[in-house]
Amino acid sequence: MEEKVIKSVEYLIETGDERKMKGFQEIWDNHNANIKKYKEIKPISIVITADIAKCVEVWDDLVKFIAQKEGISVEKAKKKAIWVVSGIPAKSSAGGKKIFKLVDKPESERQKNLQLLKEVDDPKNKVEWIISVAMLTEGWDVKNVFQIVPHESKAFNSKLLIAQVLGRGLRIPEIYKGKDDIKVRVNNHIKFSSHIKNLVDEVLEIEDRFSWFPVESRAKFNFELHNLSYKKDLEFRQEKRKHIEFSEKINLGPQSRNVEDYNVYKDVLTGEEITSKYNIQTIAFDLETAAKMIWAMLAAYDTDEDTEFRIKYTKTKIKKILEKNLPEKSDFISYENLNKAKTAFGKLFDVGGSFPYFKNRADELQTLNTSEITRQSVSAASLKREGMCFYDTGTMNSLEGDEKATLKEILENEEEYKIKEIESAKLKTPLNCLTVNYEPERKFAKILFQNVELFDSFVKNPDKSFYRIPYSFKKGTHMKYLNFHPDFFFKKENDILVVEIKKDDDDSKDNIAKNRDAQKHFEMINGKESKQKYNFYFLSPEDYVEFFQAVRENRYKNFKSSLMGILES
Repeated sequence: MEEKVIKSVEYLIETGDERKMKGFQEIWDNHNANIKKYKEIKPISIVITADIAKCVEVWDDLVKFIAQKEGISVEKAKKKAIWVVSGIPAKSSAGGKKIFKLVDKPESERQKNLQLLKEVDDPKNKVEWIISVAMLTEGWDVKNVFQIVPHESKAFNSKLLIAQVLGRGLRIPEIYKGKDDIKVRVNNHIKFSSHIKNLVDEVLEIEDRFSWFPVESRAKFNFELHNLSYKKDLEFRQEKRKHIEFSEKINLGPQSRNVEDYNVYKDVLTGEEITSKYNIQTIAFDLETAAKMIWAMLAAYDTDEDTEFRIKYTKTKIKKILEKNLPEKSDFISYENLNKAKTAFGKLFDVGGSFPYFKNRADELQTLNTSEITRQSVSAASLKREGMCFYDTGTMNSLEGDEKATLKEILENEEEYKIKEIESAKLKTPLNCLTVNYEPERKFAKILFQNVELFDSFVKNPDKSFYRIPYSFKKGTHMKYLNFHPDFFFKKENDILVVEIKKDDDDSKDNIAKNRDAQKHFEMINGKESKQKYNFYFLSPEDYVEFFQAVRENRYKNFKSSLMGILES
């Protein structure tokens, strides 16, 4: 960035009203501001979606929005926006049905769009908007990108993806090289600002990484672990719910057809905060349309459940209920208030019944070995923040090429990074070094090396591979089925101590479920495996000293941390 050959990055850190459904207005305003600012070229905006069907759906919505805002035909608007995907799902699939409903010949259209993409920086090419799926097509090179829009969080949630997207968006066009104030704006969701900042920071130093992995010189510290494969069984639970009378009183919020809103963006390089104001035309519906939508919801339920709500609540009656609950003389209902009204009418359906859910069933015992841990990497940027690396004299020799040069540069500027040399005898792990990501892990690792003689060996589990444990919990009305990867495994003779690290008092639903299901998981393994016995612990900083003391005094089998007490209460 300092050499002015790549753009600076602005990302969203604050917005006026997060609750408003703002549609495409803000990104359209940003796009037009870029057109005015960068007059010598044609600025491009990229919208990133999570899957192929959503990509085409967002394109269709955006095209209609452009046509309406610019007063042009939909056909002309289609020339300004293209969708780019790696392939088309089968017509009979759920995604395929959505796509074929919007595009007559999607494969032909896809090929045409790929051709347009190759020439998108050409001023004669009319394309200004690219809607692409997270699994980006390799090989396209677009220098004129000045706005990147993650359509939803999971569309922009990995370092590799951000590297791919910013790789297309960071290089400054030739005409602007050496000039100041050349920026690409990331219009992310507000709650992912810090996450995106960290990932962007790492991506900007994407070459400055080195790997951690099992090495032959430490093979004596490898050990076996046991896991379980799981199958999901479909079961049904009978639930009785209280019958809730629909009072026809709906708590609707204030609404306007137009609101002035703002966003605050932060420059990654300078830290400067930039405020952009927008006049948002809110998404609204006339009352007849809203009444039809609610009536259709009731009719669909009647068809499935053999009820008669559509007869009791006609479109006319629904409209009158809306009028009664809206501010006086309102002839429209906002998107947010329509959703509140739908939720209120939805109470009519709340009558209980039999509800399907999946239950994890342990299947086969599996044997793993720590030598099977795949190569992982750590960025230099992360070691400037909450991460830390503990290394010995052999770590440098385990690396080659750019990775070796990266570690060497870090050590030469040691005061800028969280990195610490450990005696080789204390690094009792099959890995070439120990890297951790957050402050609670960092504190744990420091105390670990003061007590490492208590263990035969230990290993840091990768965040997204090797050893995982399934867990589930109810979020709202639905069950969530997830996996987590415990942080550390310690071998002490024939015992394995498994540790998950969290901050103090972190009693989230997520952690309650992890603790409960991990305890069951290792109980089942202990029932199947006679040689090694497993003990699982949830630890936070206030527990570290007590944990190691319990190991020292051979009390670890019955040790329960203060955090575990909170999670099990």
